[in-house]
Amino acid sequence: MEKGWVVGGGVVGLSVARELALRGVEVGLLEAGRIGGGASGAATGLLARPPVGRSAWMELRRSSWEIYPGFLAALAKEGGEAVPMLRCGALHLHREPPTNPGKLLGRWLDGGHRARWVGPAEIRKVICGYVGDAELALEVEEEGFVDPRSLLSALKAACLALGVAIEEDCGEVRFEAARGGGTTLRVGERRAEGIGNGTVAVVAAGWQSAMATVGLPPARLPLAPVQGEAIALSIPSPPLRIIRFEDDAGIGWQLAPTPDGTTWFGSIVSAEGTHGGRSEEGLDKLLRAARCLLPDVSRSDVVRHWAGVRPKAMRRGGPLLCRWPTLTGLWIATGHYRSGIICAPQSARLLVGAILDGEEVPASFDWDAGTRGG
Repeated sequence: MEKGWVVGGGVVGLSVARELALRGVEVGLLEAGRIGGGASGAATGLLARPPVGRSAWMELRRSSWEIYPGFLAALAKEGGEAVPMLRCGALHLHREPPTNPGKLLGRWLDGGHRARWVGPAEIRKVICGYVGDAELALEVEEEGFVDPRSLLSALKAACLALGVAIEEDCGEVRFEAARGGGTTLRVGERRAEGIGNGTVAVVAAGWQSAMATVGLPPARLPLAPVQGEAIALSIPSPPLRIIRFEDDAGIGWQLAPTPDGTTWFGSIVSAEGTHGGRSEEGLDKLLRAARCLLPDVSRSDVVRHWAGVRPKAMRRGGPLLCRWPTLTGLWIATGHYRSGIICAPQSARLLVGAILDGEEVPASFDWDAGTRGG
């Protein structure tokens, strides 16, 4: 393979570009806006080591967790920018005891975690002033956090050091079907690049991947945009603890300490309002939910409020990591939803292994996995 194009400058796109460059491929990366301007830059950076599971999606997350320290070390060596990774414990709050707490705990222990159940007294010992109604919490000793902004900067630096040609502010980037089963990559009105005959392209533009490929056969990319919002607070969080819980509506929330001493809290998941912008309604919801853990928090404690749009694959099985089913040289790497930060390095390895070596990617990551029972 002579040339590789990657469309999308988020964590997944940069990781794919880096992996291709490490394998000796000449790589061009095209970003419609700025690097990290989409879901990656708006992520909360939590690295959750999942419990044991049999699905390919669970294994992707587990294996990514395991290689993450080495991945960050390699980035620092390649591009000269270190990314601090905070390893800390977590409390998963349960308002009601699970049906089989022993079985749930066993899944975590089987996955190599140090975990245990704790009761209300210990919950309140960890979360001073806690006013919630959790009766039980699963304490997991190992979870992690990286600042997505630092990660994006380090990935960009590593890509540049490896020779990746990064173009930002490209405007509209789109693909068109060409004669003979090939594909044409168009960058605004300025130029067109042929895909096929020694050149491949990877669409890794988050939920905008659907826009970049609209009109291509056989159908629209099974992807949907999902809005999210989060805040950073100037008050300290429980020492070295990530707190996860669900509210009355079943919405999941997470609070995390950060290396700079602030507390990050998020995030709203909404099927509507997928414009990617912050909202006053969103801020109010975030503050109300945060007060379940930190009752005295107010607007004056908010030092940053941000939003983004996550790409969600609209079929079972996990992200879309596969060849475009009908066109030569076109590949897909998107749909990670809330797990793009943690899954990026292993997703890139899997996809590049398939592109260059013909290695098999789990069938559940195919375009039509859901329709085939995957």
